[in-house]
Amino acid sequence: MLKYIEENGKYVQITGFGGVEIKNTDEFLKIIHKEKQLNVEIQFFDAQFVATWQHLYFAVLGAVIAFKNRENIAKNLEMETMLYASAQHQIQKAIGFMGIKDDSSNIAVVVIGERLEDLKAALSIISRLLHAQPDETVLELSKGKMKIIQKKCVWLNGNFCSIYPIRPLLCRFFPFQLKNLTVSPFTYYFQVTVTYHPGCSYPDDEDCAD
Repeated sequence: MLKYIEENGKYVQITGFGGVEIKNTDEFLKIIHKEKQLNVEIQFFDAQFVATWQHLYFAVLGAVIAFKNRENIAKNLEMETMLYASAQHQIQKAIGFMGIKDDSSNIAVVVIGERLEDLKAALSIISRLLHAQPDETVLELSKGKMKIIQKKCVWLNGNFCSIYPIRPLLCRFFPFQLKNLTVSPFTYYFQVTVTYHPGCSYPDDEDCAD
């Protein structure tokens, strides 16, 4: 999925890779950052904790706004995106939660840059190193994946959301999804494949989409 972010004048490419074998994560990331263009930012995520491409898109938007308002925690956009995607305030916890590991087989990647050709070149490098082609199906949200995400949610207390009255925007709109966060008023559409809230035990509850 390719999007243009007006706030910082950059493109963001969100995709995934399935059935990969990384073996040595640290070495893989070193090679990626050595070969990528200097004006491109790349972040990887364990796809089993990614709830659709919108999850990562809103994380990027949150990170962009944080830098714009000088409220960022991380020093770069790619790591700030990791913090927003994982809902963490500490970098190591965020990486431990959603970062790729040696045994990660399905991974998601976010590539941010000003030029489309730079994003294309970065994805080409990633594909070559992973010996795989982009596969956005690993970003899709299934019932099995939602159970995994539920167990990882820091706000989940038993089977209930402990911050349900003040839940984040992404949770509040579920199963509705914002189509374009930069346009006011928001436009959104209904995701018919999911009929209950992934972060709380309120299936078919109208409050989950208020």
